Amino acid sequence: MTPSMNIDVSYPAEVAPGEVFDVTVRPGPMRTSQGDNTGRFTFDVGLPQNADVLEVGVSGATGLNGTPSAVRLNADKTRNDANGQVARIWGGASARYGPNSSTSNADNGLFAAGSGTDFRLPELSMTLRAPLTPGEEVSVNLPGWNNSNSGTNGNAAGTDFQYVRTSSGLFGNTNQQRQCSSGAAAESLTLTSVADVDPVVLDSSTALSADNSRVGPGQDPGNLVALVNPEYPVSLAGQDVTFRHTGSGEVVGTAPINASGRATLPLEPFTALAPGEPDVLHTYVAEYGGIDGDIRASESQVLTITNTAEPTVTNETTFVMTATLGDETDEGVEVDIVATINRAAGVPADAEAQLFRGDTPVGEPFVLPEGNTITFEDVVARELATRSHAYRIEFVTDHVEGYERWTGRTPAPVSVIVRGTDPNADPSPIGPGLPAGSLGSLGGLGGS
Repeated sequence: MTPSMNIDVSYPAEVAPGEVFDVTVRPGPMRTSQGDNTGRFTFDVGLPQNADVLEVGVSGATGLNGTPSAVRLNADKTRNDANGQVARIWGGASARYGPNSSTSNADNGLFAAGSGTDFRLPELSMTLRAPLTPGEEVSVNLPGWNNSNSGTNGNAAGTDFQYVRTSSGLFGNTNQQRQCSSGAAAESLTLTSVADVDPVVLDSSTALSADNSRVGPGQDPGNLVALVNPEYPVSLAGQDVTFRHTGSGEVVGTAPINASGRATLPLEPFTALAPGEPDVLHTYVAEYGGIDGDIRASESQVLTITNTAEPTVTNETTFVMTATLGDETDEGVEVDIVATINRAAGVPADAEAQLFRGDTPVGEPFVLPEGNTITFEDVVARELATRSHAYRIEFVTDHVEGYERWTGRTPAPVSVIVRGTDPNADPSPIGPGLPAGSLGSLGGLGGS
């Protein structure tokens, strides 16, 4: 394969301290020399260690199959690393070195088909933020600069460009891996100086949230969580956020910002309110102090947490019901009802429930059994007209303990249809061939 010795770059010669700027690097045009496929192309660029790397990306590949992208690697180029020192142009597959590597299967990742095929790798773009010290210089390079690796020799850290070539023959496919390093000129592909001028200070924003917006008697109020977002994705890890109660002006605590930009402060328990006492509102803000000459301070909007005497957590037991019609006489029809109990955790042992037909209680209230099913028998009096009857179960009363409430209900009442004793009393028509014991409901029919 014939690689170009040219690499196109773009970069500003000078920037202000803290300024955000773009650098681009693009390998020159190339042509495959032989083989059926030449692929698993990767091209590596060393990122500056004295600047914040905000984003890397690619654009503009020509003559290649596959989907180009950019990925960051650790310094040894053995694994992906979101904060790595190397940016790799690739198509999801590496040749000899790096993630998803192989010395065969050239038709993988970025590849060019056939011999004599002209192609060009995409442009790698890097968005950087300059250091804050005037006089510093920011540059990107090729990691293998001044390294003699080429052909089949070398190592991962010293390889800048690699690929696999596959050729077919009478005795099967032949795979050849190639990797290349670069000369001393690649030590600095770009050079951007930090001028002695006022720094570019980034804005920031702070948002405040809480685990619980309402806190009942005895409930752990949970955490206040501040999310601090700088204008660009620079790390704020280790800096502090101050949390303040706006009602009293008291600082309730400080917490460090983690790698994801969040600072978390556990709240002290609130004073439990007695039943009937009015709600008490607690209002908070989060304050990020910023960094002088680097990132501006910001403050969240006011967040309100309500301390209430009412329960804030509802634990619902549900009853999934079936109903089957049994023997029918002129006077009535037997109904067998089975309820499957989906029991909420912590439901009180003395919780009572009631079976209803329509709004009419059937039998006496009952305590939940130890098992997960309960059966009932009912007899529905036959009336002149055919009627639908719906069954449901509800807790007799809700049980409240501290901030928790336990309720019970049937999400979907089950209905049975009981034929009337006088067909002439039914709406006309009631439907052909209505059998005894049908389940369901009929529109326009009365129900108990």
